[in-house]
Amino acid sequence: MSEGWRGLGALVRLASARPVVSVLLSVVFAFAALAYTFRHLGFVTSGRDLLPQDRPYVQRDEEISDDFPRLDQLVVAVESDDVGRSKAYAHRLAEELRHEPGTFRHVTYRIDPKRFRGRELLYLAPSDLADIRDEVGDHQGFLTSFAARPTLDRLLDGIRTEIVAAFVRSAFDLGLDGDEKKVDLGPARDVLEQISTRLDRPAPFRSPWGSLFSLDRDGADAGYFLSDDKRLLFVLVEATREKASFTNYRDAIEPLRATMARVGAEFPDVKAGLTGAPVLGNDEMEAAFRDSKRATALAFALTLGVLAVAFRRVGMPLLVLATLAVSICWSLGIVTLVVGHLSIFSIMFISIVVGLGTDYGVYLLFRNDEERRLGRSAREALETTARRAGPGMLGGALTAAGTFYVLMLTDFPGIRELGFIAGTSIILAWLSMMTLLPALVLLTGRGRVERRRETGPQAVRLVTRITRHPGLVVGLAAVGAALSLVALRGVRFDYNLLHLQARGTESVDWEERILRSAGRSSFVALSTAGSLDELRQRVAAFEA
Repeated sequence: MSEGWRGLGALVRLASARPVVSVLLSVVFAFAALAYTFRHLGFVTSGRDLLPQDRPYVQRDEEISDDFPRLDQLVVAVESDDVGRSKAYAHRLAEELRHEPGTFRHVTYRIDPKRFRGRELLYLAPSDLADIRDEVGDHQGFLTSFAARPTLDRLLDGIRTEIVAAFVRSAFDLGLDGDEKKVDLGPARDVLEQISTRLDRPAPFRSPWGSLFSLDRDGADAGYFLSDDKRLLFVLVEATREKASFTNYRDAIEPLRATMARVGAEFPDVKAGLTGAPVLGNDEMEAAFRDSKRATALAFALTLGVLAVAFRRVGMPLLVLATLAVSICWSLGIVTLVVGHLSIFSIMFISIVVGLGTDYGVYLLFRNDEERRLGRSAREALETTARRAGPGMLGGALTAAGTFYVLMLTDFPGIRELGFIAGTSIILAWLSMMTLLPALVLLTGRGRVERRRETGPQAVRLVTRITRHPGLVVGLAAVGAALSLVALRGVRFDYNLLHLQARGTESVDWEERILRSAGRSSFVALSTAGSLDELRQRVAAFEA
């Protein structure tokens, strides 16, 4: 095995024959890949695009989204102890946003009940309709009498009769039904006030039946999008969606937050926050992109520090990381060509490659040092290293890449893409360590070491101490495995997507506040039914 695999030695020999050419070609390919990436690489921000596109529920969701384009709305939650202040803030914010119709196509925080005049009964719950039916039944005699002769004296006489009957029923009510009924004099008082007003001066007509069969139960708050405790008022904003961008609603979310900040300065006693599914997706993608850059920089810094300690010098670690950076550029080009985009899953692949890809450079450089100390020349040492350590490095790369390639067998597109991207990046990292790194070693002269007399493998103190007590090591490993199995019973799946978000994000904080205050989420769910019977069954299931 150590003398075989001459193909790996030939690969290193080819890269080392013209090291300048090898480095230039590698760098040219890297810049070409980066240029292609910057022009064509996209970002997938929609959760639906990460799901299996052939599944019926995904296709149904796409059809429904086309029919109901306003489902993905930005939600501004306005919080105040005074509902009037919340209304004023919402009105002021809506005025500002309507000045930019190209960005904010529709803004609403209230539905005027007058728009439903003549159709109110169609929007009432069955329980409200039952209450109205009972009220009509209680006053049926009065309504029939007045309809037969609609005069003022008949109206007053009918009201007097209804009041007397109500007092009699209340006086002899034993409370056996558990419902304490009170006599409501509001309709009579309202009629008398209208008569008195019309006798004093001309006044607009107002139907007396509104107070008897009132559908305006919230009064001044009717039509506003308020939570049950009226602490939160919701402003729904339909924004222009820019497709094929980093975040589809980013161009609307940032101006909206800036406008909210300006309006908030006028209402210091009112709190407001932006949330909703598009905002959560935007913040999630931006946090992932930001954290990916931080993780990549931190991974390079930590790897450089560890390698500097291992090599006891900085030059070699810098060569390894430079080689790895070039291989990542190659990977981005292939990802752009084959996949065409990155998602919230695959955007973290660079950190993975930094951790795994440097291993092959470490193996090559340490073995190269061993060969140089035995008196071999720079090129001969690199070729020998490739022949003897190369098979193990290749096997490790194939094993690591295969572990990720297995993910391509899943149905989840986001996981499949991560498997392909990470696996391919590992293979390219190994290839760069077998071609570019040897050329850099020859050009920089970093392979010069002092020749030593000792031959053969050198002992490693830590490994030597461990192998002296194999029984103890195996026993400790068994105990650790047993404890892990016991702890495995406490592992649970968390289906709350909010727990995947970055803590402290505005959209997450306000989403959780809405859940606590209103008992519901700003997310929208749709369910379709093929018949009325199926619809009733689903309604009953959802309400259960």
